[in-house]
Formats: sequence, structure tokens, C-alpha cells
Amino acid sequence: MVENVDDYPLVGAAPDIRIPPRSVLASIEPMGFGTSYRESLSSYYLELAHIHHVSPKILAREIVVPRMKTGTGVVDRDNFILWKLPLFNGIGAVPETWANHLGELTGRTDLIDLTLVPLKPYTTTQRLMSSSKRWCPLCFSEAAQEGRVYGQLLWEIAAVEACPKHGIMLVSKCACNGSDALPKSIVLHLSGICGSCGRSLAQNYEGLIERAPEDKIKKAQLVADLFSDMERLKQKANRTAIGVPAFLKKAIRHFTDGNAALFGKLLGIKKNTLHGWTHGEVVPPFPYIVEIACACRSPIADIMLDSKITFKERELNVSFVSRKSFRTKGTHPLDRDMVKNQLEMLLTEIPPISVAEAAKKLGVNVRTLFRDFSNNAQKISLRYQKYRDKEKKRKFADRCELYRQSATKLIKEGIIPTPRLVGRETRGKRIILKGHEREACSAICENVIQKGDLEVVIPK
Repeated sequence: MVENVDDYPLVGAAPDIRIPPRSVLASIEPMGFGTSYRESLSSYYLELAHIHHVSPKILAREIVVPRMKTGTGVVDRDNFILWKLPLFNGIGAVPETWANHLGELTGRTDLIDLTLVPLKPYTTTQRLMSSSKRWCPLCFSEAAQEGRVYGQLLWEIAAVEACPKHGIMLVSKCACNGSDALPKSIVLHLSGICGSCGRSLAQNYEGLIERAPEDKIKKAQLVADLFSDMERLKQKANRTAIGVPAFLKKAIRHFTDGNAALFGKLLGIKKNTLHGWTHGEVVPPFPYIVEIACACRSPIADIMLDSKITFKERELNVSFVSRKSFRTKGTHPLDRDMVKNQLEMLLTEIPPISVAEAAKKLGVNVRTLFRDFSNNAQKISLRYQKYRDKEKKRKFADRCELYRQSATKLIKEGIIPTPRLVGRETRGKRIILKGHEREACSAICENVIQKGDLEVVIPK
């Protein structure tokens, strides 16, 4: 050990001393990198904002987004909260742009692998990303013991509903269920922290654990294995034009002796849809690729690349197919008491919801609600209509107040207010008020002119 400070060699004097390149933001290592359980870009970004002691929105507004300005210099404020959206980890231009810019700011070149951009040549955005945040409590708990809690990219995919590591269903809500909401300003924006109560999601999760069915675990494991083959997919991205179509043609020949209609029927795929896939006219959405992989017992990467595959079985494994055939309509027994009780609970929903939204929540048809539960359905419909009317009147009153303020401003500037000028002032240059909006605005302008005592000038 060096005892005297002067004994330290000068920077650059010794060949074994290297100064890493400077970066604007801290170059933190992504968790789980290179594994099936790698960190997502949104989780990485939240951690990046946290270690710099700023909110994610401020980091985007002050550091990241200014580097993305277009030639006009106009910045959309929605860019400040893109990290909240599912597409932030997807395959579009947004994750690719953000990964590249964050890479420049942190000095890392591997952040693109925290998104699904490497899958861009092989699938579409349709039904790819989950619409809500989900996680595995046991993975959070293990990560908390080992180091930093992080959100996995695997959980962002809609086709993944279970944790392949622990065999449990992914969770989408905290144990607080939103009852202990804290002000947003004091809640940490981090993976593993409840956005409502601010508590750790790695604790008190016992009542949320549910054993996952075998088919969901199998699908999740297939997607996890796909992440392990990501490098192979990146190297052979140009084979996408022949990958999936060639595999489907082989599978149809092997499992149904070339009968494409039967193959589609067994998997619940329409004939014209399957025809488009096998001829390369359309790229299959990712959930369909996962189900085809389950049915054919093949890795997803082999399907996408059309690797040399030897089918070990003669029959499709249709037990893992969740969708029913398009030719058959299965009957589902309806629990009338449960639906009735849930409808009564929805009558207290705030804000009120429509019958269509209620049917979607209950997983039944709107016609079924009006036919079998007409009393409750009509109450929900009437309550929602009253809410809509009240909201409509409130918004109209708010707009009228804006018109009044705009007309008053114009009169003070020496300009006679008109519906055209007021509309341009409040709603944009090309907005022309029509109908009752124009009538109300005209009445407001006349009222303001009568009350105003300033000399006005008629605009040319």
C-alpha cells in the first residue's frame, strides 16, 4: 500500500492506469443483463432518475428530450412521460430512440437489448405489450435480498402471464389495492415500489400468490428461452422473410399432411389468416407465434429463423391452445348470482361506467346483460347517461368561461370580440365555432361589449 500521496503515479504516467470515458449520466449496469430475466428499459430509466435524485419527468424534460428536438425545435410534452407507456419497452421507434439517447448519456452501447427492438423484423406491435404493469412478487423478493429490485422485460409482454421461474401468476396490484393512496409527489418512482401507497412490492405479498396453470408456465418459459436466443436473432435478422412462412409450411405438411384448413382449425386460426402467414403476406402477431410454438413443441427462435427442426411428435399439442376454433362456439355456464352481485357493485362505481364497460369487466355480452339482468343494466345505463349529461354541461360551462375571458382580453386590447376571434384565441387558429357553441359565444361577446367602456377598433 502506498503510504505517501506523492508516491502515486501521475495520471497517464503508468500504462496500467486508465480513466473511463466521461458520461453525462451514471453508467449503471443493467440487472440480469444477458439472461432471460433481464431488466426492462423503463425500469432502468427509473433507476437512472432515482440515483440522480430527480423525478423521471424532470430527467426527461431537462436532459433526455432536449437531445431529441426536431429541426423546428418543437418538443411535445407527452415525451416527458413516455416511460410510463407500454410501448417504451416495445419494438417501435420510441424504445429505439430512447435506448440510443440514453446510451449516449450513460456511455453504454447495450441498452437496446433492454427492449424488444431486436424482435422488430420478426413480429408486429399488435397485442405485443401488456397494457398494465405486472410483476412476480417472489422475483422482487429475491432481487431485494441480492441487490437492486428491478422490473423484468419478460413481464412487459402480453403473452406472458406467469413467472416461469417460480410457476406463479404475475401480479398487477399491490396488497393495498389503492386504499392507502399517498400524494404522488412523495412516492418513489421505482420498480418494486407501489405507486399508490409507496410500500415495497417485495413484502406482504402472501395473499396475492396464485399457482399458474401449466400452459401459462409453458408459454412464459418459451418467451424466456427466446431472450436467450436474442443474439442469434440479431445476427440473422434478414431471414425474417422466409422464417415463419417456411416453418408453417413444414408444420402443416408434418402434422396435418398438408391440410392447411385442418391445421388452422386445430389452432383456432382462420383459413385466410393462415394463408397470409404461410405466404409471407402478413407477419403473425407475437401471441400467435407463442401458441404455434406450444402446439408444435418448438422454440420460438427456431420458428422465426426457420432453423433445421425435426418434429418429434406426429400430433399437435392443442391442449396448450387457449383460443377455441373459429368454427365452433363453446358454451360457458353463466353464474347468474355472481353477475348480479357484481352489477350491483358496479352501480356504486365512481365515475359511473357504461353497460358496455360493465359487460367487458364481467366478461359477458351486452345483450346478455339487457336480456337477463335488464333492471340492473338499465340502472347502470341511466346512471351513466346522467353522468355524461352532467359532464357535458360542466365542460360547456368551462368553455363559456374561457370565451368570456378571451372576449374581455380582446376588448381591453381595443378589438371588438367576435366568435371567430374568440374561437381562434381559445381553441386554435383553424377552429370555427358552430351550433350552440357559436350562439353562446356570440351572446358572451355581446354581453362583454355592452359592459365594456373602452374604445374599440373593428378589426380588418
